[in-house]
This record gives sequence, structure tokens and C-alpha cells, in this order.
Amino acid sequence: MPEQLQDMGVLVPHFLMMRDPMILPVADRMWAKTGTNDGYIETVFSFITANVYYITDKEAFGQEEFMNMPHQVLKLGAGDCGNSAQLMVSLLFAKRVPSRMVFGYALGNSHRWVEALYKGQWVAFDTTTGDMFPTSEREKRGYDALFNVTPYSFALAKLPMVPPLFLP
Repeated sequence: MPEQLQDMGVLVPHFLMMRDPMILPVADRMWAKTGTNDGYIETVFSFITANVYYITDKEAFGQEEFMNMPHQVLKLGAGDCGNSAQLMVSLLFAKRVPSRMVFGYALGNSHRWVEALYKGQWVAFDTTTGDMFPTSEREKRGYDALFNVTPYSFALAKLPMVPPLFLP
């Protein structure tokens, strides 16, 4: 497992990056358009899939793994799966929407995506592909979660996870 964690870029403090204060005005503007958790999730997901294009860290920064702060991903309009997933979970966290970034594999490749409480169930949102599906369909779709990260917690995905607490 340790070599998998290193491969996933865990040495970067993702949970701290999710608390990017420069994302708050963007979250406020998006929330004003919806006013509900489900509507906000849809707005954030649609915005990211339409405005943040995929580029590998190697192509963009000449490094195998490079994490931008969420506001930097917005400014660039580009990033890899980790960057776009972190942007989404940061925007959701800013409005206290229960969510987590998931580190794992999709179709055999190292990958990151977001899971959020949407319409009463946990739903996976893949900001790279634009796919969304109930987390109960993960395996059927070729997704294998290794661990979940929220701004306040880190947990192995194979264990039952309590929804994250959002405290000020």
C-alpha cells in the first residue's frame, strides 16, 4: 500500500489545499444562482466540466505530480484529475455540502474524483470525464477507491466512512 500512496501524490497536503480562502467569492456567486445543495452541486460540476480542460502535470509543469491551489486551477482553466476534483470539493466544502475527494483507480489508471451527497445518496462526480453515478456502481464502472479525503479527515475507502463533519 505505501507505494500506491506515493504514486497517488499523497505527500501533498490535499486536506489543507481544500480550504483555499480565495475560492469563497466564486462559491458565493455560484450558490446565489441555486440556493440548494443539489442545485449547487449541479452548477459546480457543470462549470468545471465545461471550463477546466484536462492536461497532465508533465505537459503543464514538467513534473509527474504537481498540485495547484483551487483558485489557480480556476485561473489556468486547466489541470489533471486531481486538480479538477480538488477544485470541485473545495467549492462544495465552501458551502458545507457533504463531499470528499476520492483517490483510487479508474479502469486501471491512478485517478481522483469527487463524491457528494446528492439527492439523498452518495454520488460519484468524475470531473475529468463528466460522468456521474451512484457510488454503489463504482466497481461495475471500473472505479476502485483507495482512500477518501475531506478538509478534516483522511480514511481508507475500504472501511465504512462516516460522512464528514463540517465545522467552522
